[in-house]
Formats: sequence, structure tokens, C-alpha cells
Amino acid sequence: MLVSTGLAGVPIETIGSVLLVLMAASVILGWICDAVLGDAGPGLGTCCALCFVGMAIGLAAWGSITPVRSSDIVSMLWIAVGSAFAAVMAFAIIRRVAA
Repeated sequence: MLVSTGLAGVPIETIGSVLLVLMAASVILGWICDAVLGDAGPGLGTCCALCFVGMAIGLAAWGSITPVRSSDIVSMLWIAVGSAFAAVMAFAIIRRVAA
């Protein structure tokens, strides 16, 4: 699986560290999204999970366009944050329309 994502040469400790940072960032962003959405949001736990999934999908899409090793870290940060907020807001909009 690591070969297909282009991360075959990356040590497993680095991948674990990146996942840990993504989880910590998803908790912080989930908390912010839950505070912004208030009663319209799905709740803190769901916001955190949606942020993690959004960041993972956004960074995977970014990695398929640009090689991970040559991409700018600030661009990757904005892609991750934007994807997280987009995932939570899309879920809130779908939830609002379905109700």
C-alpha cells in the first residue's frame, strides 16, 4: 500500500508521526468547527472524525497531483485545513437539507 501512495521510502516512524499530528489537528479543527456550527453541527466527536477524513482525502488528492517530497509544507497545511472545514461544512449542509 505504501508503494502505491509513493511513501515506500518513508520510515514508518515518520508516517506514525504524521498520523499523530493529523489526529491532534483534527481534534483542534473539530472543536473549532463545532463551536462555529453550534446546534447546526453534528457534535464534537463527529466533527473531529470528519476533519480527519477530510484532511486525509485532501492530502491524498494533493499527493496524487504533486509529489509529497517536493511539495511546499504551507500549501499542504492549507489543503489539509481547507479539506477538513469543507468536509464538516458539507456534512452540515447535507444534514440541514435532509432534515
